[in-house]
Amino acid sequence: MGEKRERPAGGGRRPPWKRGKQDTGKLPIGSRGLLITNAVSRKHKEAMQECLTILREHCESVNPAFGRAPGTADPSGGAANVEDAIKQELLDNKRFFDRFVPGPCISKNLNVVHFKDEADVPSTYVREIFHAILNNRAYSARFLCRIVPYDLVCKAEGEPFTEALTALVAREFPDSQANGVCEKEDKGECETWSLSYACRNSNALKRQDVLDLAVQLVGRNYRVDLRTPDRLLVVEVVKGAIDFVIPAEGAWVEHEDEADSGWYTHEGLQWMYNTREGIYFHIESKMVVSSGGEAPSNLVAAPGSGESSEGETEEGSDDDDPDAAGTVPPARGAPSPEDATDGDLSIDFDNDLLAATVCRRGRSDHKEACEDYFVTRECMSIHLVSRSEALCYFTGVFDGHCGYKCAEYLTKHLKNNILSVYRQAVRSLQSKSHQQHFFPIESVEVRALMQGCTKGFEMTDNNFCNVAKQYNLLDGSTATVSLIYGPDVDGCLKLITAHVGDSRAILCSMADSDGCFAQAMTTDHKPNNVKERKIIEKNGGTVEFAQGAWRCVARSRNGEPLCALATSRAIGDYPLKHPNRIVSSEPDVSVYTINFDSDLFLVLVTDGITEVLTNQVGPAPPDHAARLQEIIDIVCEAIDEECTADAAAERVVVTAEQCGSMDDKTCTVIYFGWHKDLFEKCVRDKDEDALREARKMSELVQVKGEKDDDIFSP
Repeated sequence: MGEKRERPAGGGRRPPWKRGKQDTGKLPIGSRGLLITNAVSRKHKEAMQECLTILREHCESVNPAFGRAPGTADPSGGAANVEDAIKQELLDNKRFFDRFVPGPCISKNLNVVHFKDEADVPSTYVREIFHAILNNRAYSARFLCRIVPYDLVCKAEGEPFTEALTALVAREFPDSQANGVCEKEDKGECETWSLSYACRNSNALKRQDVLDLAVQLVGRNYRVDLRTPDRLLVVEVVKGAIDFVIPAEGAWVEHEDEADSGWYTHEGLQWMYNTREGIYFHIESKMVVSSGGEAPSNLVAAPGSGESSEGETEEGSDDDDPDAAGTVPPARGAPSPEDATDGDLSIDFDNDLLAATVCRRGRSDHKEACEDYFVTRECMSIHLVSRSEALCYFTGVFDGHCGYKCAEYLTKHLKNNILSVYRQAVRSLQSKSHQQHFFPIESVEVRALMQGCTKGFEMTDNNFCNVAKQYNLLDGSTATVSLIYGPDVDGCLKLITAHVGDSRAILCSMADSDGCFAQAMTTDHKPNNVKERKIIEKNGGTVEFAQGAWRCVARSRNGEPLCALATSRAIGDYPLKHPNRIVSSEPDVSVYTINFDSDLFLVLVTDGITEVLTNQVGPAPPDHAARLQEIIDIVCEAIDEECTADAAAERVVVTAEQCGSMDDKTCTVIYFGWHKDLFEKCVRDKDEDALREARKMSELVQVKGEKDDDIFSP
């Protein structure tokens, strides 16, 4: 009973376009108008143009007197008279057509054509046009798939919806139960009806509840016909209704930085008005509303412009008085005058993430090539697979072992696999947003990215293991990736970290006192960890100390060791995954909200660096925090000397080499460039920076050599 009536295809009728998943914006409560549904994705402007074309092309068919020569009874008239009549009709209805505006945002598949005032209703002229279209179905639309007049927008709650539906049924169904008419004994050929129900991004008003109420109100004097009903009740439940009331009081201040654009912002910070176009713009919903030729009466010129805008009297302007009555509070998000001296926080995520990576092969003789690979600040095209308008940047370091092929494979496929899972997860989470999720405090997009990391790692591992099985590869790799996503719905910037193995991500933040401190975004997956050891032994492996490190070992049936690995989690390593998954590929995933004021930069390093860097003296192994702090200190020193991110990463790698690291070394440094006072001078010419770094390192080597001579001198 809740099925929709579909428009048949063929014979000059509308083509059977495939309908995509639809979304909607915010509707003004109490408004009347038309719901326009697109048939072709991303063709919203074309659909709106087709709607207006339909209104114009059918004006003659619904008005028999249209086109007659004035003062004559000639129904045909002349061609010139018809053309003049069309122009005059369009001119007379121009103000009416101008009130047809697209919905809250042209990026949505479901647009709303509405009227400015709640009292406005579609005129008889417009009603007849759409009745003619629905009856003869003679218009073939390419971009439109449905046009439905709607009578009222109400809250999706019990009492408001019941009152609205009762009033509608009472008006459209004279013999209905809503009018108190009892069931007739002799019904004869009664009219038929049906219900079209759609719910988009909302959990209110379930289908069965709406159907039960409609059946009760219509009564039994009307018969249900799902195929060709005489009357069709259309109920659209959408999310986020908002009442549009253009403020009649309060000042409208001109944009100081765009004085010639004609834009004014209301002091309530919810509406804007453009004097050139004669339109209002609702900031929250991005809805455009025609002014109907009536401009606000209290427009205030921008401070310091020296001009008086329309509606502003000369007595009301006072250019010399900064506290004049015409001034209004600054726009939301704009700095106050007290904060102006501290500098504006203007963030451009595309340009303010200053990233660079330095990778260097180790001095070990048994390696033929560098087994470290990396990806630096690559943009993930999440806007192509979802409706998100935020940006997301992918950065990762991969420390290969037993060969470089697994690490190389990760650079080519891991990001795409995460994006593929994200595409599915974001749709699933949006449709089930009311359910409890594992990450309930984060937005849908962030939760989808976290699921993308978890399942994307596993997908990549399974795919590579299939390749390794086919070509007898023993390669494996650690993986540490960071996704910088934002701004989210709250305007925050999120750092999502996922890793397997012992490569690390380190965040540097300013301390309350002078100086900086390191925050570990990852925890090494080592076999001797109690939790990791239980998993290894549960899956048939053992944990042993061999060759100076704890390792997970896979043994044959007779107890002989087959292979060993110094990390408990990794990508690849087929002999440790089959037949038993002794080594896991499940990543640890975490999300962190970046503090725009205190967080300074992010560093990703492989174990070729973290195994040797320490701020302690002597052979005793340092603790985890000490190693991280020394890496941060090296980068901070480079920033103090106005080094670029490339030079800072180079300094970390060179320092690790000087400390005796024989392994491959990779370091990625990402400056948070919105700290203009700190990083403005760190964007320099690479050649000049390289020469300066070479001189610096040569001096360090010379000093180190002198110390070595002193140590071994007699």
